[in-house]
Amino acid sequence: MNALKGANEEIREFAAQTLSFLATHAPRDSLLALLESDANPTVRLYAADGLGAAGHGAALAERLEALRTLESDRDVKKHIGYTLSRGATGVDPRVLADLAGFEPSRIDSARVGEPAPKIDLESYSGGRVRLSDLRRVAPVVLVFLDGDTRPVCHGQLVQLRQAIAENPAFADIRVFAIDPHERVAARFLLGVGTGE
Repeated sequence: MNALKGANEEIREFAAQTLSFLATHAPRDSLLALLESDANPTVRLYAADGLGAAGHGAALAERLEALRTLESDRDVKKHIGYTLSRGATGVDPRVLADLAGFEPSRIDSARVGEPAPKIDLESYSGGRVRLSDLRRVAPVVLVFLDGDTRPVCHGQLVQLRQAIAENPAFADIRVFAIDPHERVAARFLLGVGTGE
C-alpha cells in the first residue's frame, strides 16, 4: 500500500496491478478509495479489477454503479462494468486453489525458434479457433494481452499493424489477439486479414 502513495507513476501502477492480483487479501476499503479518488486512471482500473476479484455486496454494487456513471475514462468505466458483472462471488476459491497448485512445467510453452504449441480456443461467435487451422491459410501472429484497452497494449497493437502495413512481405499475415478481459476467448484484431 505504501508504494501507491509515492510520486513515481510507474511504480504506483505496478503496485495497483499487484494489489489487484492479491485482492482476496487486500482491504476492500483501500481498493474502493483508489477507485474513487486516485488521479491515475490505470490505478483506478486495477482497483476496479481487484474489487471484481474480491467480490462485492449489494451496497458496494450501488457505489460502483455511481462511480461508473461519474468515471470519465472509458477503460476504467469498462473495468467497473467487469467488476459489477462478477457480483458478490468474486474469484471462485477453486480457481485460486488451482492457481496455487499450478505447475508451469506441465504446459507446452512457446520456445524461440520453434513452432507454437497447439492452441484451441472459443471465438467470440462461439466457434472454435485452432492455431493449426489458421496456419494452413496464412502465417499467423498471436498477441497475448493483459488488457487491450490500456494505452500500452493499444500502442503495441498499433505499432504491429503499422509494421505489417509498411512491409509488403507481411501482407498475408493474420494477427489474432488473445484477450482475457472479454467474453471473447480468441478474436481477430487490427484489421489485418480476415477473421471471426
